[in-house]
Amino acid sequence: MADHAGNGKWIYLFKPESDKTLQTESLVNVSRQDYKLEPKVNFSPDGKWIVFVGNFDGSAQVYAVEIARREKAK
Repeated sequence: MADHAGNGKWIYLFKPESDKTLQTESLVNVSRQDYKLEPKVNFSPDGKWIVFVGNFDGSAQVYAVEIARREKAK
């Protein structure tokens, strides 16, 4: 999910902790994104990466954030 928060615009990862609560992790600050291009956030087929598009430097690029390593480290 991409959201405008008080500390910038972020892509978040939400993970269930129980039936009623979610653990939230800020993954990427997208405040430099101009939103002429939506991030279109998706999981990779193996579930190890979050893949999205951005135009942080003016041109459209594809970016990925590894989430599998974060899971193993905890």
